[in-house]
Amino acid sequence: MVLYKQLRKTQLYKKKGDEEQVALNYDYRKLRGKIKEIFGTQDSFADAIGMSKATLSYKLNGLSEWSQEEIDKAVELLSIPAQEIHLYFFTKKVENISTEGD
Repeated sequence: MVLYKQLRKTQLYKKKGDEEQVALNYDYRKLRGKIKEIFGTQDSFADAIGMSKATLSYKLNGLSEWSQEEIDKAVELLSIPAQEIHLYFFTKKVENISTEGD
């Protein structure tokens, strides 16, 4: 699997065979923690928000974008204050880039 950065967007692409998946460059660890704190499991949260477990997994792994409606519903279900929404949905990942072999 080859990872490379797309220059015009802050996204990563994972290429496997002829398929290409976009991995968004956001860190959802804080969101995962809040989900566990409030709902216990991602499956329970997926049911509450009205999406499949697979769809939620794709979103939390950065393979699918969150819609405004989904963010609004998640914020309500998780009681996230408006001034903290960016911490849960828009925190950029920090990557360690190895320069070995260069």
